[in-house]
Amino acid sequence: MAGPEAKVERKVCEDALDKLGVPNVKWGVDGWPDRIFLVAAGSPLIIEFKAPGETLRPRQEFRIQCL
Repeated sequence: MAGPEAKVERKVCEDALDKLGVPNVKWGVDGWPDRIFLVAAGSPLIIEFKAPGETLRPRQEFRIQCL
């Protein structure tokens, strides 16, 4: 990971685990959101991180609609 998007993603993941005890999984599959946070007794929190000024690609928009 590199760049502003990666720094934010890394910080969010560290804080979620360290401060809230919420683990996460990185899918790493093209078009799917970046992370799934496994919230206890609740629905998973799914996040697509974007650098400032970036927009969703068509495949990402499709996946988000499916989810």
